[in-house]
Amino acid sequence: MTSNSNSIILKITKYLPVVEKVLLTTLTIGVILILTKIDSLIAKISLIGLAVTFFLSAYQPLEIPKEENEKLGFLELLAFAFVPKALWISCAISLMGILFFLSQNEGYKQMLMIGVSSISISVILYSLFLLLRVKNLFNLNRILLRAIPLLLINLYLIFK
Repeated sequence: MTSNSNSIILKITKYLPVVEKVLLTTLTIGVILILTKIDSLIAKISLIGLAVTFFLSAYQPLEIPKEENEKLGFLELLAFAFVPKALWISCAISLMGILFFLSQNEGYKQMLMIGVSSISISVILYSLFLLLRVKNLFNLNRILLRAIPLLLINLYLIFK
């Protein structure tokens, strides 16, 4: 059963970057419609889709280039397994908090605070990995390019 579920996850995660680009395009259209006060449904649907996409991206296997006799330690495990998963999931939580904000539902501040705190801790850990010279951190750049803007948007919405 695990080999079958792993192959399903691998098949799904292969298409996530394309789905993400489509959803970002629809989110851009949705934000334009919100700013012109026409409709917010497209933005809400694309936020839900992006949250699901980011959540599923947490299960995407990372390819870490490693030398033949190189041993990976706890820092590498933390840098390549735990921190990216925490960042992807916290980005999904942040997007749901933004969705709750747009829908004027209660609890959006709690979701945004969870997103801000977990993204902040992960970025601090990433900075620590840079200082400790952990190799091959370029694999985390993709998630950081999504997490840091979400962190700034969440901070804006919390203190608005």
